Amino acid sequence: MRSAARPVLAFTLVVALVAACAEGARVESPPRASSAPAVPMSQPSAQLVQPAVSAAPEPAPAPAEDGGAGDGGVLFPDADEVLLGLRDTFRACYNSALRGDPTLRGRVLFSLTVAPSGDVTEIRAAMIRGLSTELVACLARVCRGARFTSQSATPAILNIPITLLTPP
Repeated sequence: MRSAARPVLAFTLVVALVAACAEGARVESPPRASSAPAVPMSQPSAQLVQPAVSAAPEPAPAPAEDGGAGDGGVLFPDADEVLLGLRDTFRACYNSALRGDPTLRGRVLFSLTVAPSGDVTEIRAAMIRGLSTELVACLARVCRGARFTSQSATPAILNIPITLLTPP
């Protein structure tokens, strides 16, 4: 008996929260190479900066046996909107962590299992670089509370890379 393939969608959320709040800071996508150059750090100010959010789907997964959205279609049509709605809570997590370490920066890749209902049923930090356990736990709680419109008849995976940077 063959098991159904689980659809996967990679969603690039570059929450380049450039200090989570830096005045006049630029928001840029991180380099794709693993040898990213060092970024100078500075203290955060009080003005909020919008994170850059873009979708970057992975190659189409194999079709699901039950006729789910494993055909490479849009599994989560409202992912941009949902994640943009979470940005203030992501900022709150980051700002709290910055109070303990004003030079904190790094990346985390969350792999969310989203039920057909749109609820996040499981979350896993697949990769963590440079972020504290407490900050990752806070960001995971935010992701767990998300609710998506799912186009899949079976649970699907949504990968969310988050990059947190202080301004140059």
